[in-house]
Amino acid sequence: MGRLHDYVRKLSVVNATELLIGAGRPPLYRALNELLPLPGEGPLPAAELESELQAMLSQEDWAALEAEQRVVFTSELTPSTGVGGACHVAADGLTLKLGLLGARAAEMRSLELPKVLEGFTSAESGLIIVTGPMGSGKSTLIARLVSQLTAERALYVATSEDPVEHTHSSTKGLVTQRSVGRHAPGHVQAVETALATQAQVIACSELAAPYVFERMVEGACASVLALGELRGHGVVSVLEQLLAAVPAGRRAALAVDLADCLLGVVSLDLLPKRAGGRVLAVEALLATPNVCSLVRDGKLSMLQGLLDREAGMQSMDRCLLDLATRGVIEGREAYARGTDKRLFAAWG
Repeated sequence: MGRLHDYVRKLSVVNATELLIGAGRPPLYRALNELLPLPGEGPLPAAELESELQAMLSQEDWAALEAEQRVVFTSELTPSTGVGGACHVAADGLTLKLGLLGARAAEMRSLELPKVLEGFTSAESGLIIVTGPMGSGKSTLIARLVSQLTAERALYVATSEDPVEHTHSSTKGLVTQRSVGRHAPGHVQAVETALATQAQVIACSELAAPYVFERMVEGACASVLALGELRGHGVVSVLEQLLAAVPAGRRAALAVDLADCLLGVVSLDLLPKRAGGRVLAVEALLATPNVCSLVRDGKLSMLQGLLDREAGMQSMDRCLLDLATRGVIEGREAYARGTDKRLFAAWG
């Protein structure tokens, strides 16, 4: 067992699931979107990092790193501990990110999910979009939805991930997980393969990759349950971002298709609780007739006004206000993250 194994073991001590390691620098761990030094650990020499990483990777992955100067991978450190990682070669040596497989899924299982998310697993087809900043639990929520789907129904599920962060085993149906760069050259190729093999559920970890959004909408309109994630802030802004990336000549037609297949958009954030631990904050947009009408007509800016007026939906501001009022989070945390500061004037 080397220092990389020691670093991974220490993650449970600091209540974190992700490490960032640079050659010749002390290891860092991510907690609530902050990078902090791993206690008691000094710099890891470049030669030692390279040696330990080579022992961790398969021969195939090590060859890919040497050839392409980057690799995404999964590795089993012990029978009960797996990691997913990404590594690239920089000017000063290797830079490595490691994450515990399934650790975030365990955390998300312990969190109370808003009822708005509960109905998604009963859908037969349609598009669900999950967004949020880095470390907000996007891929973990998608993994939780996939786990629930495969526990309840015999389905063929195909994923496109970069890298694979959560491994799935299903007693019903079949789950095939593809890591971009290893099993497919890109997300669009992985999604197209899933469509060609008639997957019933397709989960993609990068909806903003070129052409992926269009392919996922195409599948959702043709009886596929499509789950897509992308980094962003707010349900309305990510819809605007996704449609703006579509060539102008196809944008109006895609908006019509999106209105026909959309199930919902959720924006996540993980916030520190006053009593310790974290709580999930959610902004939710559901595909009500009014929402679909605005999407179809390209009037996305008007969607924000529906969030706190229609049943089942909520804005992030209202979610933050509720959490602060109930004493779950600090009021100053809600004020800092809220958009309409007037709602949080008592803590400003």
